[in-house]
Amino acid sequence: MHGWVNGVRSWLSSLDEDALRSLLTWHPCLRGDRHAHTADRPARPTPPTRRELHAARVRLAKAQQAQLTSITACGLVWAVRALRDVYGFPEHALTDPTLDELLVMLRVLDPPLARCALHGMLLPGTSRLPVGPLAREHEAALRAAADSPPPPDAHTIGPGLDAPPAPLTDTPTECEDAAPVTAPSPGTASPADLPASLVRLRRSGELLAAVLRTAADAVEAGLLPEGAPADGITGWSRERERLAAALAEEGVDWGPGLGYADAEAGLTRLREARAEQIGALRRKAGRYAELLELADDEDEASDLRRHLERIEAQLAVLDAPPPEREPAEEAPGASAEPGL
Repeated sequence: MHGWVNGVRSWLSSLDEDALRSLLTWHPCLRGDRHAHTADRPARPTPPTRRELHAARVRLAKAQQAQLTSITACGLVWAVRALRDVYGFPEHALTDPTLDELLVMLRVLDPPLARCALHGMLLPGTSRLPVGPLAREHEAALRAAADSPPPPDAHTIGPGLDAPPAPLTDTPTECEDAAPVTAPSPGTASPADLPASLVRLRRSGELLAAVLRTAADAVEAGLLPEGAPADGITGWSRERERLAAALAEEGVDWGPGLGYADAEAGLTRLREARAEQIGALRRKAGRYAELLELADDEDEASDLRRHLERIEAQLAVLDAPPPEREPAEEAPGASAEPGL
């Protein structure tokens, strides 16, 4: 406990005016609003006044162990609220995060709040929480993530984690810390699934990039990187190759030197071509249906029905519903009741 107290006190004393202002913006409990997080209200971060800034500096300088415990515990509560209400992270990532998710969440927060939340995770006695053991095991990597500036797309990362990534195979990876890979193999991806597969690959790439940035920060600081980023690169590259092969089967080129924008443009062209092909088949089916209604000869009608069924089969291959057939008109008087 003594080491934890010294660490928190040292960090608080190192905050410059801008960092302290950021912390007070996201942490209302430090502004004299005691346990403001218990109020039933959304998180609306507002910058502190100069008076609040000065008062907080004085209180933090005199804070003892009990106050430091309260500050970091409340900071963790405010971080969770910001991640949920402001950044759109799903509940599963907040209540039971993986290492990758925890790294990403600390990166999107302003560094002072992220560091305060990390101290809250490291608070002695938090071993009963899912993040407690995880934070202690990977403290160096998480500290580097917390101290890094938020990425430009910080507000778009959380909504992309709407569900836990599904594993591709039944074989577990050798390193649980490697970034998850979620793109399907070409054997299981239909053309309609390709856009969603690209989104999943992009999402797993963002998580991998966060791990790699953290590893780079650790190496630059002379620390041993946590996890196995090399395994993550290998897995992600393998899934990209599989998706590129699936795209190639549909006529979309996504070579190693092409990015997401090129793949998306190819999918757009593929979607437009499929729509044009479906439209042409529907028009042809409509003409055959009209000729079938006018056919007087049974052999001719049988031949037209065979052509129409072939077109419907082609539409089924394209995942397009067949055109509705008009019911055959009955001969005049065929359904009339016999006269009395």
